[in-house]
Amino acid sequence: AGAGGAAPSRPAPPRRPTAQFSYAVRGGGKVEYDGEVKTAGSTIPHGRGVELSPDGSVYSGEFLHGEREGEGRYSSASGYVYDGKWKGGRPHGHGVETFATGERYEGYWKNGKKVGKGRYKYADGYEQLTLADKDGRPQPIR
Repeated sequence: AGAGGAAPSRPAPPRRPTAQFSYAVRGGGKVEYDGEVKTAGSTIPHGRGVELSPDGSVYSGEFLHGEREGEGRYSSASGYVYDGKWKGGRPHGHGVETFATGERYEGYWKNGKKVGKGRYKYADGYEQLTLADKDGRPQPIR
């Protein structure tokens, strides 16, 4: 601390450039993107952003070189939600799925597939420990 007792302030970290744009997707329609990009003038999502797809689904979270990567939340128009870690555009790591029925699964994913132990909570409140089979389907642990 200097003579006045206050420490010098640090400069704020640089902010990533932001952009709003849309891009065509296979099957028709356009995805709308609003968020951080790799460089000024770029159309590559990089950092935090939001994607709105033609089917009404929304992804809000982190991107790396145009792919969903890091923490993010995907919500479909039908009420399905995945909230958790992403890698290479797929769920990867710890996450929580919530279904329109009110049922919920919490566990781990690898390359978009459930792996290992998890916990399934039914709409009536009953909870079941599960173990994912080779196809990524949670099976009750007996």
